[in-house]
Formats: sequence, C-alpha cells, structure tokens
Amino acid sequence: MQDFSNKYVIGFAVAICIACSLLIAGTALSLKDVQDKNAEVDMKLNVLKAAGIVKAGDSLNQDEVLSAFEEKVTAQVVDIVTGDVMADQKVASLSKAALTADIYKLKTDPNLRPIYLVGPEKDRTTIIPIAGKGLWGTVYGFLALAPDFKTVRNITFRAPKETPGLGAECEKPAYRELFVNKLVLDQTGEPAFQVARGSASPMSCTQVPGVEHCVDGMSGATLTGNGISEMITRALGGAESELYVDKYGEAKGGYGAYFAKNRQGGS
Repeated sequence: MQDFSNKYVIGFAVAICIACSLLIAGTALSLKDVQDKNAEVDMKLNVLKAAGIVKAGDSLNQDEVLSAFEEKVTAQVVDIVTGDVMADQKVASLSKAALTADIYKLKTDPNLRPIYLVGPEKDRTTIIPIAGKGLWGTVYGFLALAPDFKTVRNITFRAPKETPGLGAECEKPAYRELFVNKLVLDQTGEPAFQVARGSASPMSCTQVPGVEHCVDGMSGATLTGNGISEMITRALGGAESELYVDKYGEAKGGYGAYFAKNRQGGS
C-alpha cells in the first residue's frame, strides 16, 4: 500500500474542495436566471390571486401568469413619504426587500414601494405587499383594498417557516376568506385592524373600534396572529409611523400618504 505524505493529503483535499466549490458556484450561477424568473412568476401569481383574477384551484403555467399580469395589472412605484407615483421608476428595478415590503431586510431606497392596480378607476382594486414577523420567520402577503382603501377585498399569505396546522393556517383559503369585507381604517382614516385571540368578538377585539375591524385568531398561533395584525397596521400607516421609526429607521412604514392623496369615497 502506497503511503502519502501529509503535504500530499492536504493538497489533495484542498484541490477537491476548490473543485467542488467551483462546481457548486457554477451551478448556482447557471440557475440564477431560472430562479429569478420563478420568483417573478410567484410574485405575479400572488398579485393575481389577491386581485381575484386567479381563483383557488386554477392552474396556470408561467407564460399564462405573465400574460395575465401584463394584460390586467398596472404596476407602479410609489414614494411612501410623499405619496407620489414615481413615473420614471419601474417596479422591476426595486430590490426584493422593497418588492415584498420586508422592512427587516430593506436597506436601499427605503421609501420606494410597489403598488398594483386592477380594474376600472371608479371600482379599482389596489394591491400592496405586506410582511411581518411570525413565530419562526417572516410572513409575506398581498393586501387588496377597495377604492376607499379601508375595505378588504382579498388577502394572500405566504408563511414558509410557520408551523403546519398552526401559524401556516393563514395560507388556507378558508382563513383568508375571514378578511374579506373587513375594515382596516377607523373613521379618522387611521389604521385599525386586529387578529383576535380566539373568535372575533367585542370581548376579544379590544384594540380596534369593533368586530368589523377584527378576524378570528388561529388556534395555537398567537404570535403569528400578532405579526399579521402588525404587518397590516404598518402597511396602512404613514412612512414614519411613530411605532416603527425608532425601531426600523426612516421610511419603514406604509402607504398612508398615498392613500390620503388617492382615496375615494371618503375617509
């Protein structure tokens, strides 16, 4: 049996490690375009679901998703500090954190957010991304609002790290249906929404004006419910909500300035 010196063994191990690293890096780079397109399609599919264009049980391929989005959705970039639409900006130029409203990762252009418009102007559905902390990780979603910006038309959630049967129940159509026609602003136009502990009732919905601003909680998922309450409330508030400016910095809030400028049907 041939003996190898320590120098040879170490050199051989290093060479194998380098070769494997180059192989993995090359594979990752070769798949980047595919991964980016999958992420784009997933985002656009969830916007279409929030808009009610894609129903539960519908099966669309990637080209059908992209075509439906292009045909039915107007995507714009909003400056959440001023509430202005940035006509010279493209949604595709925003960072992933901005696209998902992930304030925990948002570092560049913190005041820019996407907004998605569907339908005729007098009955337009406005869709915004929302994100907040669940029990084990970030919960993402899209909130679809009526022209008054206070009535929920639909909502989607994606909770990849939440526990199946507990916090991950927020992804189920039956739970998301509870949000439809709920009110998320009070009579003064301030955010007012709560996920209750247990069933929504005057006794459990104490943080909001009434049960019309409240939905049932999920059994065994209080922290996930708290995260959903916070993410919706923050998304509807001003860019520098006093609840969040100290914790997250400038312009980490929501679309309040845009809603104030564009609201239909009163506050």
